[in-house]
Amino acid sequence: MQNDIYYKYRSLENFERFIDILVNERFYAASYKDLNDIMEGLYIDLGLKPEVSREIKSSKENYKICSFSKINNDSLLWAHYADGCKGVCIGCKITDLNVSIGNVEYKGLAVIENCFQTNITAIEILLHKEETWKYEKEVRVLTNNGEKYVKVKIKEIIFGKRITPERKKLIKDICKKILPDVKFKG
Repeated sequence: MQNDIYYKYRSLENFERFIDILVNERFYAASYKDLNDIMEGLYIDLGLKPEVSREIKSSKENYKICSFSKINNDSLLWAHYADGCKGVCIGCKITDLNVSIGNVEYKGLAVIENCFQTNITAIEILLHKEETWKYEKEVRVLTNNGEKYVKVKIKEIIFGKRITPERKKLIKDICKKILPDVKFKG
């Protein structure tokens, strides 16, 4: 999975953050509590001891999550995450070796009956979402020990259908100087 290309839909409203992505070839990873799904990090507990539940909670809090998609052409993703097609979709490879990468399972909350290793259980929980989100075809990159960024190699930038010609030209000009191998689409 490390060699696959993953896609990040981005609004350009915070242009400074977008420039940081280009210059440093990295994406911000957030706590599960800061993600947009209110069900993040929840699970069905089938009788765990309270101390085990506390250890799982602590382990979940050590991870930071950066979400990507396997696809670059979904209308809902463009609408929700790329400012209604005024943004971009960045195709990249994960170069960070100190991360866990996993496909999200859209089976609802994880059901936890036993827990032998809290860090593995935490990852299992963080890779579950409600079926409603299935259209995202999400891949999650999880950092540990509070690391807030995921290092990547940017391969392509796909422009939204509503991006202004001026902004498109500016992004191409910036990339020609700092990321000359990046391909453009759209």
